[in-house]
Amino acid sequence: IVTPLNWRGSADELDYFIANVEAKAIFFADISAPALNATAGSASMLRISVDGAPGGTHDFAELMNSKAAPLQSRAAADDISLMLYTSGTTSSPKAVAVNAHPFGSNARQAVGEFELKDADIILSPAPFSHLYGLFSLQIGLCAGVTTHVLPAFTPPDFIAALSRAHAAEESPAAREAIAQILVNSRMCALGQRPICQDTGVANVFVDIGVHQDGLVHISMLSQQ
Repeated sequence: IVTPLNWRGSADELDYFIANVEAKAIFFADISAPALNATAGSASMLRISVDGAPGGTHDFAELMNSKAAPLQSRAAADDISLMLYTSGTTSSPKAVAVNAHPFGSNARQAVGEFELKDADIILSPAPFSHLYGLFSLQIGLCAGVTTHVLPAFTPPDFIAALSRAHAAEESPAAREAIAQILVNSRMCALGQRPICQDTGVANVFVDIGVHQDGLVHISMLSQQ
C-alpha cells in the first residue's frame, strides 16, 4: 500500500503520517531530506533516498540496478493500493483507502475518452500527493504518454503551460476544453473572483412507486 505525501511537509507532519499509516519504508528526494531527517518516527525505518538525498539507508538507483529474486504478486484487484490523506483543513488529516480496481478502471476508460496518443503530454497542476494528480499519472501510465508535473503551482506558470498546450493540441475537443479554461481564468483575473474548480455534479432524483401491499423492493426495480 502506497501513501503519497506532500514534499513540503514538516517534520511534525511526517511523524504524524508515519505513525498513523504504520509505514515500513519511505522514499524521499533531496528537497524533503531536512524534514525527514528531523523526524523521530523514521529512525528505525527503511529510508530510500532518490538522486543521492542525504540520510537514506538505501539508494534508489542501486536498488533498481540490483538483482533480486522474482516476487510472486499476491495482490488482487479489490485490495487497497493507495492510502491517501485529506488536507487537514479543519482537523488532523484523515486516511482514505483506495482500491486498485476502480482507480485503474477509471483511468483506462479516460484514455479512450480523451483520445490520448503516444505523442501527447498530460499537464498535472496537482501533485502526486493529491488524488487528481495520481489519477493524471495513472492515465499517463495506461496510455503510455508523458505526464508533466509543475514544480509548484503558480497561476502565471499554469496559464503559460496551458497556452503552449492549446497551440500544439490537435484534437478539436481538447482545444475547446483548454480554451474554456483559459477564458475562465482570464475572467477570474479581471473580475478578481476565484476560479471555478469543478464543472458541477449531476444530481438525479428518482421517485420510486409503490404496490398496494407496500413499497417495491429496490432489487425488483433493478430487474424491470
